[in-house]
Formats: sequence, C-alpha cells, structure tokens
Amino acid sequence: MEHLKFDLDKVPELTFKHQSNYESNIPNTLDLRMLDEVSAGNTFLRLASTSQNPLVTVLDEKPSDNSFSLVGITTLPMYIPIMASKFRDYKKELIPDLDPNNWYIKADGKYLFKDSRVIGVGQKKDDAIARWVLFSSFLDHFRKYYCLHISYLKKDDPSFQKIKRKKVIPKYYESTFRGIKESLQLFGGIPSDIIFDNLDSNCFRKIQNDKYNDSFINSIQRLPKDDFKSDMAQIMQFVDMLTYICSRFLFPPNSLAVLLDFEKYSIGFSSDLYMRYKGYSPSKTDVCAHMVLSNILHQLRFSILDRFMLNDGNIYGSVKKYCNEEYTDLSGKVVNSMISFSNLNVRNLNSLKSVFFESDFN
Repeated sequence: MEHLKFDLDKVPELTFKHQSNYESNIPNTLDLRMLDEVSAGNTFLRLASTSQNPLVTVLDEKPSDNSFSLVGITTLPMYIPIMASKFRDYKKELIPDLDPNNWYIKADGKYLFKDSRVIGVGQKKDDAIARWVLFSSFLDHFRKYYCLHISYLKKDDPSFQKIKRKKVIPKYYESTFRGIKESLQLFGGIPSDIIFDNLDSNCFRKIQNDKYNDSFINSIQRLPKDDFKSDMAQIMQFVDMLTYICSRFLFPPNSLAVLLDFEKYSIGFSSDLYMRYKGYSPSKTDVCAHMVLSNILHQLRFSILDRFMLNDGNIYGSVKKYCNEEYTDLSGKVVNSMISFSNLNVRNLNSLKSVFFESDFN
C-alpha cells in the first residue's frame, strides 16, 4: 500500500493554476470594502437564509497549551452527500489501495485505520505535502457550499481562574460554543442540527444544558467513535482538517509539530516578518509549503462571514474571540491577514517589507 507523493518541483504546476489570478486580482494594500464583493460565505448565507429545513453545523475542537479553539462549518443538508462524495475521492487519491470508508484521515498525519497493520502511513513529510496539496484542490470545489466558523479563547483568561480543574474543560467548550451560537444568528433565525465529534460526556451535557441563544439550535448530536463510513463522518474529517489549519494559523505552537511547517507561516509573524527572513533563502519545501497554505487560506477566507450589521446596530461575523465573558468579532482581521499572507511571495524577499500581519489575536 502506497501513500501518494509529489515531486516538490512539480507542486506549483500540479495545484496552483489559479495562483496568478489571485495575486493579480487582490492587491497587497486592501480596501476592506472589497472583501464584501468576493465573499462566497456571504453568498452561502443568502442561500441558507431561505432554507425551509434546519441547517447542519459540524464542529471540532483543537486544544493547545495556551488556547482552545472550536472550528466548524454550517451547510445545507442537500450539500452533505455532495461534499462527502468528493471527500472520499480525495482520500482515494491520497491512498489508492484503501477503501476511503475504512480509514479516518487526521490533519496531523496520524490516520485511523480499521486495519492496525497500516498505522503510521501519513506521518512522513512527503505524505504531508501530498495530503495538503490535494486538500487545497478539494477546497476549490466547495467555496460556496458552507460557512466557516472559528471561536477561540486563551486559557489564561481571568474568567477561568476560579473554576475547579475538573470543570474547566467543559467551560472551554461552553464558552467557545456560545461564540458559535452568536454566528448562527446570522442565518435569519433558521436553527441548526449541531454535530460534534466523539465529545466527552461531561462536555456534551454542559453544551446540551446551555440555554444561551437556544433558538438557533434544533438538535445536538455526537458522531459515533467507530463511524468511518457515513457521509457525516466524511464531513467531520473535513472539519478536522479545517480545525487544524485555523488553530495553527491563529495560535502557532512553539515546536514545529506540523510536517508542512504551518507554524512558520502563521499569524504569529507580525510587522517584523522581513527581519526574520533577512539573509534567509527559502528552500523548495518552504516555497511549496507557502504556496499550499496560500491556496488553502484563499479558499477559507471566502467562507468566513464578515461585517454584517444586524438590527441592534452591532457588526457580526463568524470568527469570535472569548475574553472575560464577552465576545469580540475578529472576522475582518482574520480575513485581512489571510489575504496578506497569501499574497506574500517567498521567492522575492523584498516583497516581505510591505506585508503586515495582524498580531493582536492573542
């Protein structure tokens, strides 16, 4: 059984046919009003707001040493089988010899298999490159099929300091889930069926009992741990990939745990980016990693809801930061940072001087 691999020299030709269009259409100096004209998330919102049936919101968590993120998508029920079928095709291309219904892809390369003999496939650098190159191409098919949600917090937030240790993790879930609920109100009052991964029972009960903005919830369910096959299992794997990317982009860990070096190209780079690259000649792997992540972020920023004004006069989007029992919308800043990063040309070090990444996400 072989895992698909790519020659680094051929990666740009294989997957970045749209890159020149992106770079020519989106200048580095952005007028934020431009973003409203290109947001496919906004297009999906208009479609979803007319739905006669509950929406589907699939969520996955990503804890780290200093942060906790809840990331997911909202989509229409009729899109679930379409996206699931395409995701199976993606997995089949990645490992042709395996039935895509018999294994569970994980963004960190630690795939789950029903046959334990093939554990370890996916954890080499070549495997990671193939995984993300194909994933960026997969995303290109579904720009208007879903809305992306991100809700996150810092674990050192004052509101958690007096909570007992055994209760703090359920509190992380509850706090970030409330941020997701705030985003769901943008869908014109249409409720969602919420799907979680194999969530701890205490956390699941905490979320079920939370009545905050309850009118936006139709049901809350957990995906069975041993479900590799269903359409919803494919969507959950898709969300696992998104959760990994978004949490790494916002909160890069200290160690380079990601084989494609996502942390090297993260929001953690601020205005001193040029100085960090001074005297540095990017390797083929660095250039490849940047191009892969650029293409992915271009797709994701289209799916973020951004700058909607509701009747209360407040601005809402689908990226929320929890801080001291309040929620701040950072959709515009995240989108702007994704665009700035994607327009960066790592082959031309002089272009780094003009790039500024938002650094106030922590």
